[in-house]
Amino acid sequence: MPHHKLMVMHLHIVGGFLGSGKTTAIATASLLSQERGIKVGVVTNDQGKYLVDSRFIQAKLIPSGQVTNGCFCCNYHQLDEQINQLRDRQGVQVVFAESVGSCTDLAATVVKPLSVFRKAEIERLSLSIYAEAYLLLDFLQNGHTPFGKDIAYIYSKQIEEAQILVVNKTDLLSLELLEELRLLVGVKFPDKIILYQNSLDRDSVGKWIETLNQLSKEHQSGQKSLAIDYQRYGAGEADLAWFDQEIEISTQAADAVEAGKQIIERILNGTEARKWAIGHLKFIIEANGIAEKISFTTNKRRRDLEELSLSDASQARLTINARVETEPEALKKMIAQVVELVRNETKATLIEMNTSAFKPGFPNPTHRITDTV
Repeated sequence: MPHHKLMVMHLHIVGGFLGSGKTTAIATASLLSQERGIKVGVVTNDQGKYLVDSRFIQAKLIPSGQVTNGCFCCNYHQLDEQINQLRDRQGVQVVFAESVGSCTDLAATVVKPLSVFRKAEIERLSLSIYAEAYLLLDFLQNGHTPFGKDIAYIYSKQIEEAQILVVNKTDLLSLELLEELRLLVGVKFPDKIILYQNSLDRDSVGKWIETLNQLSKEHQSGQKSLAIDYQRYGAGEADLAWFDQEIEISTQAADAVEAGKQIIERILNGTEARKWAIGHLKFIIEANGIAEKISFTTNKRRRDLEELSLSDASQARLTINARVETEPEALKKMIAQVVELVRNETKATLIEMNTSAFKPGFPNPTHRITDTV
């Protein structure tokens, strides 16, 4: 029998809405685990193909794979294959699999199938759902989100199915608002494991790792499947526009990074001026062999572009992943106008590549297990 058949693994599925900070948390957790001698791998996921998250993880030299052009639940066999490759080629012991932020029903379509089909090799299997603190507070206080009712339905179902609910980006709330959120969460979700986290803080993420490692067999086997309306779920995904693009930037004045920043700022401004609700705007700029990521959500409390520390260069690459509540063609047109404006103002050479604008297809899971097996 091949040796890898005897290898036991820890599989941690990580879900949560767009912009909730899943990738940053996973990267921090992976690096912490590597420092402790644990071989970790990451599987990223998106409805698109050219992913900021994948580049971000790769830039940190973390073994990784990706499932593209659809969520884990609709591409279960791709997820399974990526896990196999990380195990067989990299000797990975722990896998963090990050689901696309518009996906829900992960317990029935991902966690339970993994528990059945990989039962012999899984020592630990968990589902963590990330929620941005500010968005969760608004949801619990007022019963709504910045998005339409069907997108809000997806968000509510993500929170409902959380086995471990990680309330993230707590550093962006005042102490008073954080205390109010703690009280609301305690009343609303008395049976969930709740963590309050800043994913940029290693000690904070370390507590998440400890929770995963201490998860009881009862919690691992007690995950309940959602009662969910797939028509509303599909309608919610269809309300979001996906836009992906890579741009090669060249300048004579060694200010390619600055040109990239101008594109980012104007995309953000253009989105807000049109009052489009932002799932996330993710960007990664690569220059001089270094990559840096910055993300924006509808939450006004966020990083500023000035925090990007990349030195300028004559050449850079900008990858754009925009997930916005609008029509794909409208989003594509706005970004094309931004790129043309920056091209004319900076005289930079901007080569647009791998452009795609679309709406996700209707969710059609490979497996869906509703009963305890």
